[in-house]
Amino acid sequence: MSLRSEPKKQLHEDKAEKGEMKETDTIRRPLPRFQKDSTNSVSAGRERASVNSRASSSSSTWPLLPFFATVLCMCILGLHLLPPSKYMNFADPFTSFDPDQKWVLPNVMASFHSWKRSQLDDNRKVFEQGPQEWLQPVGEKMEDIHVFICTDESDLRPLAVLINSSMANCPHPERLFYHLVMPSTQKNAAKRLKFLFPEARVEMANKFIDIHEVEEHILFRNDTGARKELVSPYNFLPFYLPRTYSEIKRIIYLDSDIVVKGNLEELNDADLEGHSVAAIEDCSQRFQVYFDFAQLDEIQKREGPDRPSWLPDKPFNRSACVFNRGVLVIDTQKWQDENITKAIVWWMDEFRKSGDKKALYKAGMSQPPFLLALYGKHKVLDETWNVRGLGRPNLSDMERAYYLNGWNMNFTRIPFMSPFADEAHILHFNGKYKPWKGKRHRGENDEIISICGPPEKGQECASLWWEYLSPDANDYLKKKPVSKGIL
Repeated sequence: MSLRSEPKKQLHEDKAEKGEMKETDTIRRPLPRFQKDSTNSVSAGRERASVNSRASSSSSTWPLLPFFATVLCMCILGLHLLPPSKYMNFADPFTSFDPDQKWVLPNVMASFHSWKRSQLDDNRKVFEQGPQEWLQPVGEKMEDIHVFICTDESDLRPLAVLINSSMANCPHPERLFYHLVMPSTQKNAAKRLKFLFPEARVEMANKFIDIHEVEEHILFRNDTGARKELVSPYNFLPFYLPRTYSEIKRIIYLDSDIVVKGNLEELNDADLEGHSVAAIEDCSQRFQVYFDFAQLDEIQKREGPDRPSWLPDKPFNRSACVFNRGVLVIDTQKWQDENITKAIVWWMDEFRKSGDKKALYKAGMSQPPFLLALYGKHKVLDETWNVRGLGRPNLSDMERAYYLNGWNMNFTRIPFMSPFADEAHILHFNGKYKPWKGKRHRGENDEIISICGPPEKGQECASLWWEYLSPDANDYLKKKPVSKGIL
């Protein structure tokens, strides 16, 4: 170090002590070990200037960013002030909505109350004609479907199959209400069935129907070809239901030997078009099979007080199709207005009056008077709602001709064939051979009673019935109660 540096250093220290240092003068402090002295007044000033210039340039690049952010927030808040659309409240009939374009945004212009009258009409139409599930208020109970079964059969297995099959094929089984019209000796039937189906609504019908009054009009004749078991008054009780249960607007009546493959809600909602009853027509059977038309012609010629109002003006058509009474949809008020019960009983009395003459009707007991009383007065249901005859072992000549002429199907008499049973909503095992009176599994040497479905791939009809009765339920219902009140 030169001697000239000493005075300068001393002068620097003197200025510091006196507080007379200028801004450009820097104080030199000793640096930590291993750190380079790269800081001076000029370089530090340049670094601070470069940092400030970058900050100012970045803020000036997006001068409108705060403005756009504010506008976006206001738009989002503004959307919440618009009227609700059907996507928020589908019961609002005054919002533009296209049911075929579910993901289209609501009409914004309509939201500002510039509604067109035609648009409002369309919205109301969508609201009124939309899916019923949308219109159903939350928690509101749907109307009951009243299903009546009349039987004096002590075996409860057919009732179990009817209840199980109808509930299994109904989207809302809680709507089904089963009313069992049975003898007092079967008063525990509902309890035993509810033990198998806890969710089922089953009750014993508690209203009084005078069985003795019904029996007074029943007569069995050996020359009619009718089965003896059809004489039971419970076979005629369906005709008294509309009068006894008049508070129920619509009744579905089902025979007990039935398997329900369709939705009973559809049957209950059928449009009766002003008729008192709806039933299926079966043109494989005709009126000429049942009636003595000579006697019918004599009855129709009556005049004065002996001629009731329900007699048709024109003669009965011999070729009219038969409509089966095993599945009925009844408008109770219309039934009573037309005196249908009284008309059926009147025809039963005419049968009793035939005496030694040829029987007025044959091949049945309750079916023929029902046909005469409802002739030309019933609504025709689709034939899939009553695919009948599955308890019969053979086809009649008329039925064979029907399939041959109409469908080019040449069937033999044995076994009974039901080629359209695979499309059935209801399978009806009317006839002598009931599935529950036979075996669950047919043996190799056992006779086939009836075949359901197309001839090339049909199956034994009884197997379709057994699908809805488990082996355990079968064993349970076959056992008789040990004593009263015990299931």
